[in-house]
Amino acid sequence: MKLPGKISIQRRSGSDGHSFSVVIHDARSGVQFLDASVSLEDFAMALTGVAERSCDLSLRGLDVLGKLREIKHEIIEIPEKFRRTRLSDDAGAVDEIVAPFEVDGWMCQSRNDLWNSHRRERGTERYRVGFVRYVEAPPGYVDPDADRE
Repeated sequence: MKLPGKISIQRRSGSDGHSFSVVIHDARSGVQFLDASVSLEDFAMALTGVAERSCDLSLRGLDVLGKLREIKHEIIEIPEKFRRTRLSDDAGAVDEIVAPFEVDGWMCQSRNDLWNSHRRERGTERYRVGFVRYVEAPPGYVDPDADRE
């Protein structure tokens, strides 16, 4: 299977020193599915032709690799019974509020930030909430970046 992708090389620094990461994104799903972290020394050796240097691999999102990401937003009104609830601390309340919208593969994008004031319609108890789902590409689908070859 051939998929459109994007590659980034990142220099990182932190409490454990410096390292490089080679990050691979699936352009269809938007998922960063591979992160290869390597020391500065091993990165330099690999760049100069010394093959098969050690690295740490992080894999994620393999279940959606190659699928198309669809995004939608819904305006959700907080039911009266939850208006005095601190929703960021009540996962059950959040589940109940978003459940009617989580159908046909749609999943709420950021449950922990749903009720932040930047999502709220001024003067109301209505919030703009994002949902995402991943679907198979239809037969004959042509990726937007397909002409780069």
